[in-house]
Amino acid sequence: MPTDSMPGPWAARFRMTFAAFKYRNYRLWFTGQLVSLMGSWMQGTAQGFLVFELTRSPAYLGYVAFAAGIPSWFLMLYGGVVADRVSRRNLLIATQSAMMAGAAVLATLTFLGVVEPWHILCLAVLLGVANAFDAPARQSFVLEMVEREDLTNAIALNSTMFNAATAAGPAVAGIIYALAGPAWCFAVNAISFLAVIAALLLIRPRELDKAPPGKSARAEILHGIRFVVRDSSVR
Repeated sequence: MPTDSMPGPWAARFRMTFAAFKYRNYRLWFTGQLVSLMGSWMQGTAQGFLVFELTRSPAYLGYVAFAAGIPSWFLMLYGGVVADRVSRRNLLIATQSAMMAGAAVLATLTFLGVVEPWHILCLAVLLGVANAFDAPARQSFVLEMVEREDLTNAIALNSTMFNAATAAGPAVAGIIYALAGPAWCFAVNAISFLAVIAALLLIRPRELDKAPPGKSARAEILHGIRFVVRDSSVR
C-alpha cells in the first residue's frame, strides 16, 4: 500500500517501521535472504526426517548436527577476519553458491535413491565450513547497506525475517515431504539460493561502505577475543 494514500500518522508509522526499506540494496538483500532462509529451514527439517528414516537412530541426528557445527567452532573467528578484509558481497556470493551446490548434490543423490547417511554427514561438514565464513559476513553486511540512523531498524527487520523463515520453512517442508518426498525439499532449497545470489549480484557495490584494511589475521582474532572478555555487554 503506497504511503501517499495513508493518513498522516499511519504513513509516518509505516515509514518508521520499515525505514531500512528505503535503501534499494537492503530491499534486495532482505527479499533474497527471506526466500533463501525459508529454503534452508526446509532442508534442515527434511534432512532430519530423512536421516531418521535411513538410520532409525536418534543419535545419528546428533552426529549430523555435530558435523555441521564443528567447522564453525574452529573457523568462525577466522571467518570474521576474512569478512573484514574482503568484499562481503563477493564472499557471500561464494558461500551461498557453495551451499546451493551442497543442496543440489543432496537433492540429486536422494532423487536417484542412492543417498546414504555418510553422504549427509560429509555434506553437513561442507555446509559448516561455508557457514563459518557466511555467518560473519551476513551479519555484518547490513552495516554496509544502511545509514547509521537506520541500522537498528535494519537489524530488527532482519530478526523478523529470520523468525518468519523459521516458522514458515519447516511447515512448508512438512507438506512437501509428505506429498513429494525429501528430494523435492532439497531441490527447492537449492533453487531458493538463486534468490539471494541474484539479489547480491543486483546490489550496487558503489553504494556499499567499504571496511578499512585491518591488521594481521592473528592480531585481529586476539583483539576480538580480548574485546569479548573485557566488554560484558557483548557476552
